[in-house]
Amino acid sequence: MLLKNLKEDEQFDQYEEYMTRILQEINFTLDLSSSYCEICKTTRETYSSYIGNNMNITMKVLAATTILITVPNMIFGFYGMNVKLPLQDTGFFCTWNNFCDNGSFDGCVVEVLGR
Repeated sequence: MLLKNLKEDEQFDQYEEYMTRILQEINFTLDLSSSYCEICKTTRETYSSYIGNNMNITMKVLAATTILITVPNMIFGFYGMNVKLPLQDTGFFCTWNNFCDNGSFDGCVVEVLGR
């Protein structure tokens, strides 16, 4: 559209060669900038995909850790309730109960998973 308007101008004939070169440079610059935009878009999508994959791996590890720590907590949560439990009257029960009440079991699980 700009070219049509310029060609209709009377002074265009006088500077036709220069104007043609300028228009070619403008078109080349537009093509180059659009290709740079595509490169930036592709780079951004690649980086986003990489970050998403890292987050998925982290979430898998956190979910597995949560499940491993939750199961013993559910089992040993019954020891705090006022119900009759098996092995309650033996000496082994007291040792195991102290081990679990101090959180040592959870600490061991976290330590093993952290390696």
